[in-house]
Amino acid sequence: MEIKRFDSKTEAAAAAGEALNQLLLDSKNSPVLLALSAGSSFEILDYISPSALGDNLTATMLDERFSPTPDDNNFVQLQKLDFYALALEKEVNFIGTLPRKGELRADMAARFQISLETWKKNHPDGKIFATFGMGADGHTAGIFPYPEDLQFFSQNFKNSEWVISYSPAGKTPYPNRVTSTFSFFKLVDEAIMFVCGENKRPAFEKLIKGSEQAHALPSVGIFNTKHFQIFTDIT
Repeated sequence: MEIKRFDSKTEAAAAAGEALNQLLLDSKNSPVLLALSAGSSFEILDYISPSALGDNLTATMLDERFSPTPDDNNFVQLQKLDFYALALEKEVNFIGTLPRKGELRADMAARFQISLETWKKNHPDGKIFATFGMGADGHTAGIFPYPEDLQFFSQNFKNSEWVISYSPAGKTPYPNRVTSTFSFFKLVDEAIMFVCGENKRPAFEKLIKGSEQAHALPSVGIFNTKHFQIFTDIT
């Protein structure tokens, strides 16, 4: 397990950003799909250089909030970043995850999955990179803990689908979610997890000890990726 600890969130974000930047530079001549987590994980995108971006890269979200309020959506938050404007200048491709007018949550999940499958079919030798965060409750992407219901968790997040839609009512202020699953995580060649904040220490310690099952601590899903690095200010 590759864990890199820093004295501050700023230092951790810079190191995580540099690591992602290097991955993109090293793969500049190959197709790359970059699946992004929102929230604090967006901070690492400040460290991506223009030279790391190009038309070989396709960017999307790792999960989405399905909401009629535009500012709630993760992709809208992405569009507000300097990274997004720079990526457009460098002709980066995007798989959008905004709900369309009249679209149901399940419809959007199906559309998102088809987009990911199409990218993989068109680029069978392409690389998939992803950024992951972790909440104080141990959630990652849009996958929330269900310690009370192992069967529900397994049926939704450990099935063969790459993307599912569901409602984690009572677990988040945004109860309509479309998220990638553990099956998609298994396709990720390189993952960067960014975990900062003392409030996350209990969940983080459980994560690195490997002492919890996925339905109680979904962030252990990072172990399904082919290779991962964890950057944190929790020392």
